[in-house]
Amino acid sequence: MRAGLRLILELTASDSWVLVHDAARPLVALSDIQRLTSTIYNTGAVGGLLATPVQDTLKKADDYCCVEQTVNRQQLWQAQTPQLFRAGPLLSALESAGEAVTDEASAMEHAGHDPQLVEALQPNFKITRPVDMRLAELLLTSPGHA
Repeated sequence: MRAGLRLILELTASDSWVLVHDAARPLVALSDIQRLTSTIYNTGAVGGLLATPVQDTLKKADDYCCVEQTVNRQQLWQAQTPQLFRAGPLLSALESAGEAVTDEASAMEHAGHDPQLVEALQPNFKITRPVDMRLAELLLTSPGHA
């Protein structure tokens, strides 16, 4: 990621926007990408990411996988990609955060910024297990899928 940003910065201005996308999310809809870019451009946010509000009940487990507590999901969102930030500030944030971040938005948060959450309206789940691949195949072959 950092090498890619360095190359981009050799070719363009530091304040150029970049979309960072996870290849494990191949189902992202163009309409959601358009909503993300439009929202960020029109709100003046430092950047943002596609996400969905958490719908499931969340449980925090102890070391023995017993329920320690039920977590309030009221303000929780599930982060997705793409994530949209300016190239220079994103590279600086990634370099200063080190290995303490799990995505580009968390690097920007670590640098003191507040990325904008933009709700993804189409399926954009992460394919990490064999069952995820089967679900993606079903979705892609279903009638009416664009």
